[in-house]
Amino acid sequence: MRTEACQAYRSIYLPSITYLLGVMAISPKDAYNVQKNALSAFLSAQGINHNMHRAVVFGPDLHGSLNLRCLYTEQGCQQIEFLLDHLCLGDRIGHQIANTLSILQLTASTCRPILNDTTTPLPHLPTGWFTSIRDFLGHIGGQIDIPNSLHLNRARVNDWLLMDMFLGDTSLSLATVQKLNHCHLYLQVTILADICDGKGLAILADAFHGCQLSDSTSHWLWPRQKLPPITSWKIWRTTLHQSPVGKSGVQLCAATFSSQTPAIFAYVLSGTWANGSP
Repeated sequence: MRTEACQAYRSIYLPSITYLLGVMAISPKDAYNVQKNALSAFLSAQGINHNMHRAVVFGPDLHGSLNLRCLYTEQGCQQIEFLLDHLCLGDRIGHQIANTLSILQLTASTCRPILNDTTTPLPHLPTGWFTSIRDFLGHIGGQIDIPNSLHLNRARVNDWLLMDMFLGDTSLSLATVQKLNHCHLYLQVTILADICDGKGLAILADAFHGCQLSDSTSHWLWPRQKLPPITSWKIWRTTLHQSPVGKSGVQLCAATFSSQTPAIFAYVLSGTWANGSP
């Protein structure tokens, strides 16, 4: 009976329940509920208490555990394998994955790639397959470094990435962070310098009041964001008042653009173009 139950578990149950996990995004709670009944039945058939602690059930046999499969762990491993296989292969799916990661990085607008820094909460990211991979990497303390992935950097001394600045304010609620994210996506800006004047002394009126900047052009494919409501722009203006420029008048130094920083926008500074020509 025990041998038959083991064969059924590994030869029939696992292949039938795990073959699609790599392209799915099941939460840990849902994964537990999916396998709960089948796991209890298998443990009982093995003559094992079905209430045994799951750390013992899923732990490696090297340490005297049962070495059964946790669906959430299986899903995370298959997702990472699928992601890396197609990125390394460079096929059509790999290009779609790379493009989607770039769009998600623009949506996050943080200084570190979203699959490299998996511990910083990003509540404004839309939930889905990529955020499921990020959550799993955070769960196991892992990270993925993808060469040539999109990196967002500060352009000047005293500059800030807008979402890093907003996320650093612990007084902002989840809903407020999401509204601020919608505003910066609509304006297609990522750093404080994007919305400041050339001298770095003040925030541009158009950006402050929610009007897209006509003299700045982005060369990246941005996620589509409709015009946020008036309430979101009120929050945007209130939060910008607390920014380094709005609060303390700290000047952004215009002479410190780095040649290593990818140019998102071309800034006119004293009649010259920084990081390239128009």
